[in-house]
Amino acid sequence: MPVFKCRMCGSAIEFNEGETVGVCGGCGNKQTLPHPGCDKKAELYDHADSLRRNKEFDEAMSICGEILNEDRSDAEAYWQIVLCRYGVGCFESPATHRLVPTVDRALSTSIFDDEDYKRALEHADEAQREVYEAEAREIEELRKGVLKIAAKRRAAERFRKSLPIVIPIIAACIAFAIILTTVIIPHGKYKAAEALYNEGRYDEAIEAFTALKGKRNVSDQIEKCYIGKFGKEKYDLLNSIKPGDTYTFGAYEQDNIEENGKEPIEWIVLDKDDLKVLLISKYALDCQPYSMAYSAVTWETSYLRLWLNGPFLKEAFSSGERSLIINTLVTADKNPEYSTFPGEETTDKVFLLSIKEANEYFSTNEARNCVATDYALACGALTGDSYISRDRARFWWWLRSPGYGYDLAAVVDQEGYVSNYGYYVDGSAYDFSILGVYDITGVRPVIWIDLGS
Repeated sequence: MPVFKCRMCGSAIEFNEGETVGVCGGCGNKQTLPHPGCDKKAELYDHADSLRRNKEFDEAMSICGEILNEDRSDAEAYWQIVLCRYGVGCFESPATHRLVPTVDRALSTSIFDDEDYKRALEHADEAQREVYEAEAREIEELRKGVLKIAAKRRAAERFRKSLPIVIPIIAACIAFAIILTTVIIPHGKYKAAEALYNEGRYDEAIEAFTALKGKRNVSDQIEKCYIGKFGKEKYDLLNSIKPGDTYTFGAYEQDNIEENGKEPIEWIVLDKDDLKVLLISKYALDCQPYSMAYSAVTWETSYLRLWLNGPFLKEAFSSGERSLIINTLVTADKNPEYSTFPGEETTDKVFLLSIKEANEYFSTNEARNCVATDYALACGALTGDSYISRDRARFWWWLRSPGYGYDLAAVVDQEGYVSNYGYYVDGSAYDFSILGVYDITGVRPVIWIDLGS
């Protein structure tokens, strides 16, 4: 009886006489068998299988053609031609160590449309047809996968070949974008700002030049605009103001003698940006609680924020002065020692320093020391006699940062020390027998004003 070998591994196929499907004794592969014939036919099949496993597909197809010349009804010969046409082979899976089929030829035609596949089904018996159809489905999925991989490889190859052309174009585009954003557009904006200056539209020119800060001669151009707006003498006076200076702006009751009117407010300059200056009141102007109730609160939700941007703002500044005060983004700075939630950022005209800012703008405790006006003292601030500056008692002033808990707000004490732990937000007294007793903490408002306005 002829011996037929497995198409996958080459081992002998076990089958009984008259059967058209057998099982490989080596890999367990279920395989269709050719029509019975002589030993020469078995040798031809063995040779064709060997060539196909070695990927010599065309030579294997030629041998299958010889078999069909002798027997046009041999379904297995047609199927072997299909396997060769689609380059079906096998390899050992590293994961399972089983032989799995592969497809080495990326044909665009579906195996189900192949004429030799149709002839194999036509001449196959029921058992063979079942195997052919199952294997065809598996080969079709592999064929589609091979086509996708081939398409990706072609795209990658096209991209690789295009690189010598594309890279210079991309480089040129990047170079143009850099020139456009760093030279052409700024130059156009610079010329537009110059035109505004030449037309005497100084405020608009200042705004336009400020947007170009960091570019050539911009600072000089801004100075020219201010001189054009104020005249050189007034500009020099305004420009001479520096951190540490005292500046007078607004008015508020301070000597507690209401009959003689409000007194001008003295401010300490903390910072400067062109003609914009950051100011903090030299004295504690009032005494107010951080919150009207002893409860959890942040700067965002505090009574003191509402008071500063409501009654105080209206009382201390005229409408013209209020127009010079800048709406400032007030950051929600965290307490550096405790993890208390600081609330959200706010936008205010009047605000308080945070713990971080109080340490940045005042380098020593002595610099942070503050005395109150007579009016602030009359409003309820109680102070002891142990801490005196300029014949006045020093006392605590509020910061906007949270303290140890949500019902505490940070303060600067009468020694100028920043207390991260804080003080009761409603200002209720607790006994500091050594330091004195304080009913309500002082308020030192902070504002940014635009002198250039």
